[in-house]
Amino acid sequence: MTAKDIIYIKLLPVHDEPTRRLLICQVGGQEQVCEISIVDANPVEVALTKLNLGAYTNDHLIDVIATWLNDKVRQELIDYLEAVVAPNRHLRPIYNTIELMQKQYKAEFGDETD
Repeated sequence: MTAKDIIYIKLLPVHDEPTRRLLICQVGGQEQVCEISIVDANPVEVALTKLNLGAYTNDHLIDVIATWLNDKVRQELIDYLEAVVAPNRHLRPIYNTIELMQKQYKAEFGDETD
């Protein structure tokens, strides 16, 4: 195995853009960079299209890279969404109380909408 056979892939956050990531891919001595959004419908497909790895490797390795990248992007998205929701977690008991009151009201008075 030589250096030209090794593919390095790195996913980095973009400054001041919480949903954007830089995908840096180095094949041999050649480096490619593309920017993806973790909230896009198919960010991995977009990234692989931009990087055009088919010119450097076979389909099996592209599938392995796509699987790894899908897992990585999915985790990045989960982390992002948890960070968005986290500041409002203290409101959950209030929402639970409101839901309980609504259920109790519906049990006593039915589904009146007057």
